[in-house]
Amino acid sequence: MAPAGKAAPRSLEPVGWSTRHSMARWPAAPRVYVYNIANFTDPPPTFAHAFGAQLDAALYDTPQHTMARMLHWRLMRSRHRVSDAAQANIFFVPLLEGHGAKPLDGDAMRKECRRQNLSEAAVRPRLHALRSPAAACGHVFAVGKQFDTPAPCTWWSNPRDPLLRQATRLAYSHPLTGWHGSREDELAGYVKRFLAEPERLGENHYPHVFSLPYPSSVHWSTSLDPSATASRRSARACPTEARALL
Repeated sequence: MAPAGKAAPRSLEPVGWSTRHSMARWPAAPRVYVYNIANFTDPPPTFAHAFGAQLDAALYDTPQHTMARMLHWRLMRSRHRVSDAAQANIFFVPLLEGHGAKPLDGDAMRKECRRQNLSEAAVRPRLHALRSPAAACGHVFAVGKQFDTPAPCTWWSNPRDPLLRQATRLAYSHPLTGWHGSREDELAGYVKRFLAEPERLGENHYPHVFSLPYPSSVHWSTSLDPSATASRRSARACPTEARALL
C-alpha cells in the first residue's frame, strides 16, 4: 500500500529524461538478428576464435583484432537474439572476421575485400532487412582494425546505396571531421594540415563510423575457475566481459 496521500508507483521500470525534460521510458530491449548466409557472411566463431588460446584453467590470450568475432559470438548467444528479421531492430552483419584460427590482419582484410562476393553489388542484395532508414541505422558492420583498413570494400568505405550509407560501422578508430578518405593521405600528416587549414569532407567516405576500444588482451572465464564461488559458478559459461550483451 502507498503511504497516505501518495499515489502508488505505476511501474518500477527504468525511466529517462526526454529533450523537453519530462519523464519518458527508455526504449524496449533490443531485438538482434544475426545474418548467416552461405558464401556471404563469416561462420559463427568458436569460443577459441572469439577469445583466443587458453592460457590455463580459466584465462584466454585474446588477439587484438578479434573485436568483431567477440561481438559475433556474444550476439549469437544473446537472450535478445531473434530468428525472424521482421522482429528485430538491430541487424548484425558478420563480415571480414576471417575463417582461420586468427582474425584477419590489415593485408588479409584488404585482399578479402577484393573478392567478387564482397563487392557492394554482391553484398547489398543479401541484406534483405535493409528496407527503410530506421532498419538501415540498425544494420551493424564491425571490423577489428582502424576505420580505413577495409577501404577496398566500398559497402564500408563509400557505398552508393543511400540506405547502405546509413548503416552503423564499428572500428578501432573513426575519421576526423573533414578527412576526405584517401589512403594516400596519412592520418598523421592530415592532422597537421587540418589544424592549419581544415579540409572539406569531399565525397563523404566512411559514413557513420564509430570507434570502439580494443578488447582486453586477457579474458577470464568464471565457469572454468576452480576457485570461483558458488554464485560465480552458477553464472553463464562465458568470459566476464562477454556477459555484457547476454
